[in-house]
Amino acid sequence: MRNSILTLAAIIAGSVLLVTGCSESESDNGTVPGAWESVWKIEQIAVIEGLDLPECVAIDKANGNLYVSNVVTPDESFWVDDNNGFISQVKPDGTIKKLKWLKSTATTPIHDPKGMCILGRKLYFNDNTKIKYISLDEPGEVGVITIEGAKKLNDLATDGKSVWATDTETGKVFCISADGSIRQIPAPASINGITCYQGKVFAVSWDLHEVYELDPTGVKEPAAFGLASHFTALDSIEVLGDNSFIVTDFKGNQLCWISADRKTVRQLAELTSPADVGYDRVNNLLYVPQLLENRVVIYKLTRKLLHFQP
Repeated sequence: MRNSILTLAAIIAGSVLLVTGCSESESDNGTVPGAWESVWKIEQIAVIEGLDLPECVAIDKANGNLYVSNVVTPDESFWVDDNNGFISQVKPDGTIKKLKWLKSTATTPIHDPKGMCILGRKLYFNDNTKIKYISLDEPGEVGVITIEGAKKLNDLATDGKSVWATDTETGKVFCISADGSIRQIPAPASINGITCYQGKVFAVSWDLHEVYELDPTGVKEPAAFGLASHFTALDSIEVLGDNSFIVTDFKGNQLCWISADRKTVRQLAELTSPADVGYDRVNNLLYVPQLLENRVVIYKLTRKLLHFQP
């Protein structure tokens, strides 16, 4: 297995947002003609190397540790029960603490771990047709949650009370409550990434290239943003503090920002095979797995005020 290293990346010069006809400013006194807009920028600060098809990053808010799911397959067989998968534990500074923090065994096989979330000091992760979990404080036996009819469980999210899981093949979303009960809500076809924020649930579709708001009560149908023309194959989604969005376009090889009004899309970075991002809200850090590059890129998020010339 490759040795883990952390390489500091050069600071990106100028704005990494692709905005035409704009200049950057820190204030607006109303005397300069033109429009002003507050937008997000990113700065690449580090890269975590030495992983094996990293798909998702989950952040432990209690101590800042990161957990990275590694699919591990020699021929892109991402949905085969092959007992090859593992989960890495990474320190807050980005150095790998234990490459195979959780690895597959004969009694507790781990195949292709993908989406993850942390709830109640347990790390939950999707593993093909099952959801599995393990204690973060006293790692031991791996628990298993079986969902009848599940085919390709992909992403996980939590609203602080329940765990939400997507099934890309069946186009379903499942909500697993603390008491173990499971219910289903309407979801778009080929649903992939999912996230929960302030009582709302958002998701993206791989084949439909679209972003949706889902109804957590299960009454309403998914509401599309109407942005499918901007993307190729969406993988993950996160919500920023101003209610704007970050999405990864796996086949489009791009990390994008969507405005809070759900009308504007801007490319933040071009990078190969961006998968399921982890977002540290406290430190405004974004962890983007590059699945086919065997690494995770760490970005610092900041907000800037841009002036658009009339």
